[in-house]
Amino acid sequence: MMVWLLAGAMLLAAVGFTCFRVLFPEKSSGGLEQNSEQMNRTLYREHLADLERQYLGNNDPTEDQNQQQALVVEAQRQLLIDDQDQQSKALNNGGAALLAAMSLTLCLLAVTLYAKLGAMPDLEIRKLMDSSGTDNDKTLHQALQTRLEDRPDNLYYWLLLARLELGESHPEQAVRAYRQARRLSPDDPALNAELAQALFIQNNNQVNDEAERLIAEVLGKQPNNTMALELAGIAAFAKGDYPNAARYWQRSLKGLPTDSVQAQALQAGMLRARSLIKDKQITSDGTDGSILLNVSVALGDNIKEQALTDPEDTVFVYVREWQGMPMPLVAQRYTVADLPLKVEFSDAMSLSPSRQLSSIKQLGIIVRIAASGSRQAASGDFEGRLGPVSLDDGSDYAITIDTRLP
Repeated sequence: MMVWLLAGAMLLAAVGFTCFRVLFPEKSSGGLEQNSEQMNRTLYREHLADLERQYLGNNDPTEDQNQQQALVVEAQRQLLIDDQDQQSKALNNGGAALLAAMSLTLCLLAVTLYAKLGAMPDLEIRKLMDSSGTDNDKTLHQALQTRLEDRPDNLYYWLLLARLELGESHPEQAVRAYRQARRLSPDDPALNAELAQALFIQNNNQVNDEAERLIAEVLGKQPNNTMALELAGIAAFAKGDYPNAARYWQRSLKGLPTDSVQAQALQAGMLRARSLIKDKQITSDGTDGSILLNVSVALGDNIKEQALTDPEDTVFVYVREWQGMPMPLVAQRYTVADLPLKVEFSDAMSLSPSRQLSSIKQLGIIVRIAASGSRQAASGDFEGRLGPVSLDDGSDYAITIDTRLP
């Protein structure tokens, strides 16, 4: 943006200098500027006076008179030529002034047209995208809407506007923008997946018929599209089809970092789906869904006031090998609003088929309230631990969240 402004400023300076030199030429070194036409006429009169003095008193008046008359005619002709030269110079000066005015007008017109039809608005949008902040987002939102009035066929700007609307919790406006983008690119799987997500949010986090059709279309072209798999799992879960819900979410996990919040949420959903399956078998490997461990979770009196500040904070309940690998064997995810709660674990919920819950002799049970939503422990989290415990000693255990991590 600065480069274009600098180029425009240099162009205006060049045109301005040219106009100044044309309209205001340098004055002569004589000090006072004289009128050229008046000077020519003064010289003409002086020349006539010289001719009269020169031929006054000559012996042959007739011959002298004829010669004098010829010289006077020559002087008059020369005066006429000088006057015509002055008029031509005046006309030339007027043309130069007109040329300078036209140059300045064309320069200003070029800058104005570029600002309206050129890439200047796009450069401003790019600058806003590189910035951050609430006020900046509002300015970017307005800039996109204004630009799309001039460029309604810009697919990228419609997508950007839709995502901005969705980020500002305006699902209706986001759906409208996504529909405009889909009009330009109806067969784009990623775009259709985003539209399905916007419809899901607009419909109070429920997958309607249109969203379901879009999901099926996306998975037909991109079977591993993470967003479509997540929504397909949600749709299956809402219909009570828990096996397919778990399978969709399991496939979606393959495209996500294992430590991401999104992956953790999918794992919790997948485990929840598995726990709701009435049959004992959820996968083809014969995993048993019988309940092996019941864990009752409650808040300690010493931390109730602090831990209950936000009922939407995440609660992780997981079981791992006592003094062994830190990776959980089974895990569930809830919120503070669910406390107190009772959690059931089975081999069907094992995170790794090679490490079943029933195959571990000594277990440790951990419950943690994580305001950040991260599975990794962080300063300020509330926690409760119990262990070692053994399935041979019983299946019912109670644990209290009574410690705040430093």
